[in-house]
Amino acid sequence: FTETVLTGVSAGVIGLDSDARINLPNRSALELLEMSMDDIIGEPLSTVAPEIQDLLQEAQNRPTKRAEGQIKLVRKGRPHMLLVRVVGDRAGNQGYVVTFDDITELVAAQRTSAWADIARRIAHEIKNPLTPIQLSAERLKRKYLSQVTSDPETFTNCTDTIIRQVGDIGRMVDEFSAFARMPSPKFDRENLNELVQEAVFMQQVAHPETTYETRLPETSVTLNSDRRQIAQAMTN
Repeated sequence: FTETVLTGVSAGVIGLDSDARINLPNRSALELLEMSMDDIIGEPLSTVAPEIQDLLQEAQNRPTKRAEGQIKLVRKGRPHMLLVRVVGDRAGNQGYVVTFDDITELVAAQRTSAWADIARRIAHEIKNPLTPIQLSAERLKRKYLSQVTSDPETFTNCTDTIIRQVGDIGRMVDEFSAFARMPSPKFDRENLNELVQEAVFMQQVAHPETTYETRLPETSVTLNSDRRQIAQAMTN
């Protein structure tokens, strides 16, 4: 009956005897560990999942016989973040029950959210002084260019550089803001050849001193994608 119940549980569950050998794994545990029932039954936990061994020892040393923590489990080159709980057998048999949930996607979502928050803060802090810097440079050029007699060309180049660089920083900040908002893609069938050609053309215009070469297939390559985001990725 216990085995039947555990079969329908999404979390991985492993029963350990008093010697910390596995005697009852459920299907989810076998899938996460990528092992078969024959491989795991009777084997020490330290051999099957050494990553959990520290938590087991922590539970053994505590009066409550409980321990919980996050571990990184790597199987066949694929990493998984697991939330693991180890609980001692209340019946006094000196055994333990280990349960673990795969929280890989949750951790990734939290990391993305943290980066988005950083992006919002950076965008806010940088964008505040940009407008007064640009306006000041434009005012200097407009008011004092006629008064500069020794080297007006250098004066013009310097003020134009300030204005141009402020514009570049502003666009970079807009990209930070776009990341912070994480806009939802709008999918459509797009011609990848055209997207590449458009991206290369913009670079040719921006950097005429550089020679660009493209190698594209003769037939069109279509992609189900967000045109703007794919174009931005290629530009980046």
